[in-house]
Amino acid sequence: MGWFDGWFGSGTGESDPLRKLDPKLREFLQKESPVKYTTAHDNTQAEPPQPKQQPQRQQQQDTPSDDAQPAVPPQSLYQDGRYAHLWKGYKPLAAVEAETKSDHEKLMDVLEGFKERKAMIGRAALENCADEQMDWNLCMKEGDIAKRMTMCRTEVQKFERCYQTQSVC
Repeated sequence: MGWFDGWFGSGTGESDPLRKLDPKLREFLQKESPVKYTTAHDNTQAEPPQPKQQPQRQQQQDTPSDDAQPAVPPQSLYQDGRYAHLWKGYKPLAAVEAETKSDHEKLMDVLEGFKERKAMIGRAALENCADEQMDWNLCMKEGDIAKRMTMCRTEVQKFERCYQTQSVC
C-alpha cells in the first residue's frame, strides 16, 4: 500500500530517504557532506559482532578506580575533577542540534557546505590571479588608446584563463 507504510511503520528500511539514490551519488554525499547521515543498515555493517571476552575486559577497564579522576569534558574550566557531577550529562550544543534536525535541514546543511566550499575556491582563485587582474586594471587606466578601445582584450583573456584554471574543480 505504499504510503500507508509511512504511517504504520515498515521495518524494511522504507524510512531511509536515501534508499533510492544512485550508489555513486550516495558515496559522494557521504564523502563531501559536512553532515554525516547514517542509516540502520549502515550501523549494522559498521559494527561487527565482538567475541564475548572483550566486553568483560571493557567493563573492567571502564569501571573507575578510587585513584582515577572522573572524566571531565574539555569545556570544563576545572580539569582536575571539580564539578564533574555537573558535567556528567553534558552534550555540546552542536550534538543536540544535530539530533533534532529534520531531513530537510540536513540536506540544506549539505547544500550550504557545498556553496561555502565553492565560494572559498573562487576567492582563492582570485587571490592566485591577482597579478593578471592588476595588469588588466592598469591597462584600463593607463593603457594606450588602442588597448582601451578593445577593452584590454589580451589582459582580460589572461585573467579569465587564470581564473578558470584555478576555479574549476
